[in-house]
Amino acid sequence: MIMNNKPLNIVAKYLSENNYNYLEKELFIVWSCYILGNRKYLVGCEGNNLYFEVTYNTQKDEWYLDVYDKIDVVVINNN
Repeated sequence: MIMNNKPLNIVAKYLSENNYNYLEKELFIVWSCYILGNRKYLVGCEGNNLYFEVTYNTQKDEWYLDVYDKIDVVVINNN
């Protein structure tokens, strides 16, 4: 378990429970913010196409996890 980092622990637990192979050092927080009473974290994991949005609702003291899969990369030229 990753010490003192609730968003990373939530993602690690999800990955473990769903039989994904990963190392704790592969998890990282890309971005975080506080908006409208919620703390939001975007978490990445090296070696797979998944990314995670972890939200903490400060008013309800609840955590939520959204899991996304990268489908495509599209290059947009400025021409």
